[in-house]
Amino acid sequence: MKKTFITSLILKPAQFKIALVFAGLLAFTGLQVKAQDAAKEDRITYGAKVGFVRANIAQDFENVADARSGFAGGLFMTYKINDWLSVSPELMYARSGANLRPGTSIWDLYITDYNGFPQIGIDDFDDIDIVKSSLNMHNVDLNAFAVFHPALLRGAIQPRFFVGPAIAYNMYTRAQQRAVLNIFSPDAPVSQSPEFTANRNWSSRIRNWDLGAVVGAGLDFNAHKLKYTLDVRYRAGISQINAYRNEVNQNDFQSQNVLIMFGIGF
Repeated sequence: MKKTFITSLILKPAQFKIALVFAGLLAFTGLQVKAQDAAKEDRITYGAKVGFVRANIAQDFENVADARSGFAGGLFMTYKINDWLSVSPELMYARSGANLRPGTSIWDLYITDYNGFPQIGIDDFDDIDIVKSSLNMHNVDLNAFAVFHPALLRGAIQPRFFVGPAIAYNMYTRAQQRAVLNIFSPDAPVSQSPEFTANRNWSSRIRNWDLGAVVGAGLDFNAHKLKYTLDVRYRAGISQINAYRNEVNQNDFQSQNVLIMFGIGF
C-alpha cells in the first residue's frame, strides 16, 4: 500500500498524538503571550496634562508675598503595579513666581532706566513708593509619584491619591515693578512724582534647582480607550531659592504652588 500523509498518521498514532499535543502547546503559548501583551498595555497609560498654577514664595512655609497665577502643562506616564498601586513620572513646564506686597521688595527691584538716566536706584530720590512688584519664573518640573487607588471605590470614576518628590529647574526669571518716584527739588515750583516700570532679567538671583515635595488627590474617568484625569496638588519647596544674599538680604525663601491639572491618557 502506498504510504500517504494520512496513512502515515494512521499507521503511527503515537506521532499523531504528539503532534496534537505540540500544536496545543503552541496555541496555548500564543494565547498567553497575547494576554500578557494586552495586560501590559492595560498597565501603561501615556498622556498629556494642562493646568492652572497659583504660585507664591514662603519663608519657613509662611507666605511672604501674594499668590501669582500661571500656566502648567506637560507629559505623564502611569504604570499600574497592581490594583491599588501605580507609579507616575511627569515632565512639566510651570510658570510660577509671586506678587510681592506693596511697599516691600524681597530682591530690591529698584533698578531700571528712566528718562534716559542709566541705572537709577533708590538713592537718587527722596522717596519711592512701590506700587507693584512681581517675579515671573519659568520652570521645568520633573515629578515622580506613588499613586494609590482605594480598593472600595472602583468603577468608571475612580479616585486616587498621590505623593512624591519634585525637582524644578529654573530656566528664566523676569522681575517686573511699577513704582512712584517722589522727587523734591527746591528749584521746582511743585514736587514731581513720576511713575516708572522696571522689567529686567532676574535669573541670576534665583537658584537654578528647586527640590520639593508634592501631595495631591484626583479622579480618573474611564471612557472606552481613553482615560480623563483631574487632580489638585500642593507643591512645597524644600530648598531655598534666594541666590541674592548680601548684608541686607540674608533671608531664605521657598516656593509654594497649588496646581489644578486636567489630562487625557491613552
